[in-house]
Amino acid sequence: MVPIDKATVAYHEAGHAVVGYRFGQRFAHLSIHTSKEVEGFCQFFSGHQNPRHTALVLLAGHAAEKRFCQAHTRKPSRSDHRKICQLTHFMSTGEIKALLKEADDLVAANWCQIQAVAQKLMEAGSVQGNAFAEIIEAVDEQAREDTVSEPRA
Repeated sequence: MVPIDKATVAYHEAGHAVVGYRFGQRFAHLSIHTSKEVEGFCQFFSGHQNPRHTALVLLAGHAAEKRFCQAHTRKPSRSDHRKICQLTHFMSTGEIKALLKEADDLVAANWCQIQAVAQKLMEAGSVQGNAFAEIIEAVDEQAREDTVSEPRA
């Protein structure tokens, strides 16, 4: 495994976690501590029953990496890629392309939340479930306040 920088791992894991959160998943632990076997991880309490949502959560990690590193050339993580292939093997090429676009769109729509989680991961190295939810809710609340306070044209 080629070592990658901490920020890239933070954005990757934040992408998984934030999109998973949007689909109702809750997690126990999010970490960017790397080892020979793993570059970071997002440990959810339970898996999704919806394979499409699971695929989007998996794809969101790579999508967040791409958005963070504009000149992105790294392939998706082996673990994510293997799981995505298992979930999408029955899909057509068009369906898979639509899923990739949807993951990119989900990451774009939640970019402020992903940035906030990634920043916390870079500072602390890991985030527990309750602290993660507080980060997301704080960013969501700020976005609501900004929307309310915008003057109408």
